Amino acid sequence: MSLWQAAATVAIVAGVCACAAPALAIERGTTEDGWPYLAGGYGVEERAELERAAKAMRLRLTTAAQGSGAYLVGVRIRIADATGRSVFDREIDGPLLLIDLAPGRYAVRGSLAGETVAKQIAIGAADRRQLYLYFRVAVEVLPDDAPERR
Repeated sequence: MSLWQAAATVAIVAGVCACAAPALAIERGTTEDGWPYLAGGYGVEERAELERAAKAMRLRLTTAAQGSGAYLVGVRIRIADATGRSVFDREIDGPLLLIDLAPGRYAVRGSLAGETVAKQIAIGAADRRQLYLYFRVAVEVLPDDAPERR
C-alpha cells in the first residue's frame, strides 16, 4: 500500500468511525433552484430523522464502502441535470443525502480519495428513488459496542 493510499484509508476510517459518534447537526439547505436538501447521518438518531424526512424527498443517496457497506463521509457529490447544468455540488458530512430534485434525468457523481463513481438516474414527479454510490476503499468496520482503538 502506498503512502497516499494509507493516508486516504486513515482519513476514510476516521470518517466512518465518526458515524458512531454522538449526533451532529443535519445540514439543511436549498439548491440554487430552490429544491430542499438534507445531508448527514452521524449516529442512529440522525439517520432516523433523515429516514423520516426521506418520505418528502425524491432522491435518497447513500455513500458506502464497496464490500463492507460501511457508511462513508466526506464524499463530494455533484448532480447535473440533462443539459449538464450543475444543480448540486458539495462535500457532504455524512453518508446520506436527501434532495427533492425536479422531475427529470440526472448525472450523479461522487468523488472520494481520488476515485469517482458516476450514475445516471431518472426521477418522475411521484418518484421516491434510492441511489447508492460504492467506493473501493479499505475500511475496518467495528461493532457498535466495540471499545475505541487508540
